Amino acid sequence: PLASACSFFLDESADLVGDAPDAVRDLDAGEGDASASVESSPGITATFTHSAAGLTVTFDATSSFDEAGPLKNYAWTFGDGEGGSGATISHTYKTAGDFTVRLTVLGQEGRTSSAEQTLNVSKVVRVPIATDAFERTVNGGFGTADLGGNWATATGGAAASYSVSGGVAKLADSPGQTYSAYLPVSAADTEAVVDVRTDYLAGGNGTSVTLVLRKLGGTAQGSYAFITRLFEAKAVVQIVRFSTTGNMETVADYGGFSTPAALGDVMRLKFQAVGSSPTRLRGKVWRAVDPEPAQWSSDAFDSAAHLQGAGASSGLMFYCSSSATKTVIISIDNYWLGPPG
Repeated sequence: PLASACSFFLDESADLVGDAPDAVRDLDAGEGDASASVESSPGITATFTHSAAGLTVTFDATSSFDEAGPLKNYAWTFGDGEGGSGATISHTYKTAGDFTVRLTVLGQEGRTSSAEQTLNVSKVVRVPIATDAFERTVNGGFGTADLGGNWATATGGAAASYSVSGGVAKLADSPGQTYSAYLPVSAADTEAVVDVRTDYLAGGNGTSVTLVLRKLGGTAQGSYAFITRLFEAKAVVQIVRFSTTGNMETVADYGGFSTPAALGDVMRLKFQAVGSSPTRLRGKVWRAVDPEPAQWSSDAFDSAAHLQGAGASSGLMFYCSSSATKTVIISIDNYWLGPPG
């Protein structure tokens, strides 16, 4: 494992397989059941249903009505101090718990009606499609992952650059060379997490570690990628897409983001691709010994037609600046790929 810092992520990984992410269910009724009306003027009725995807709940009040004419306003309180308006609306809760959602509709001549539902945001299983703690010994590659199949490695240099020992995968990254490792698993909505550490912080363009999602199969190229460049005292990030011919195109530039980094620090990278046309792409990086930051380092949307499906594989890319004065040893641990949380 990558030093003692990784014990935090190993515990978190167990939660990911077990009961980490969240979904919403009713305390008083099954998902989608209509709300109970709590107060109303004559001839007007507020009612709503809901559906959940993780912590995000979509509410639908289009069955509400006023006998005298169209409704003028739909006002929501979500029970967590936040609110909104609209006949249909989505809201994302920050934590698990019980929340009383209230809808108030405004009709003709100032008439109003209100309805409530009490929801419970509770933990459910989020099952990974790939995991690897690298507890094996391999030379000339990364071997077979704990879950997800065989790592396919490629390099501009020698296969001997790849190895696994001591509870981590290791890559000897020569200056100016690009390396990669992919598992033959993918899904349209995915989150990838990995821990990395380097033994040298290169100058120039730094040392890059990249999480790759929705990589196309066959002879076609193309993928979404979250690039983290490690420098002395900081790490900077960028979200890109690769075209079917392999050209790199920026989706979200650096934006001035940086996070503290020092030689020997274990850095944790997380990257999500969710939805289609557009796909929401979010990435973050932080020191593994620190709490995960609530804010995403980079957040963008993209609708490139060739990347709106699941793709064929997921994995990692590596690059060391050509101005580096020696080979960089990158240690990789605790790879996790599964549904976004």
